[in-house]
Amino acid sequence: MIHHLQGHVSTVYPDSVVLDLHGFGVSVLCPQRYSQTWTENDEVLLYTHLHWSDSGPTLIGSPSKSDIAWIRSLLKIAGVGVKSALACVQRFTLEEFKDIIQKQDVGALSAIPGVGKKTANKIILDMKGHWDHESVVTPIYVNEDAKKALIALGFSAQKVRNAMSRLENPRELTVEETIKKCLSIIKEV
Repeated sequence: MIHHLQGHVSTVYPDSVVLDLHGFGVSVLCPQRYSQTWTENDEVLLYTHLHWSDSGPTLIGSPSKSDIAWIRSLLKIAGVGVKSALACVQRFTLEEFKDIIQKQDVGALSAIPGVGKKTANKIILDMKGHWDHESVVTPIYVNEDAKKALIALGFSAQKVRNAMSRLENPRELTVEETIKKCLSIIKEV
């Protein structure tokens, strides 16, 4: 099992990146909200999941551990493949997704490419059980005051969420510390 990869971005594609790991190029599928913010030579750390299917192995990565746990949970559901799982993670935040599951909103899920009403119902049924047992990693902690301040400064909610997902020990930071660290992360990207 490959837990994570850290390396420099060699090439960026719409739904994946190639990481240069000391001369060894590794192709990793990842949510576009991350891949589209990286450029060549950016150093990134991706938590990974190696998925096996009839067509062979696929390496999926994200800088967020909760995204990987979420993707793993989705891939256990019959009818959900790698592309559908990635599209789901790309389209919704984990909180939005939990809300969709709780409300049993088949329409929201069936709007994901490759997910029909039957599969959407399976996702709702299976994922509802996951959260009842708390087997999915909880979403990233977001300091709402810091988030509002960064959005007021003109940053998109998605960019702010991405920066906050990269904070270490976010619950221990004050609002001011959170804003400073997020600005520094956004500046890097």
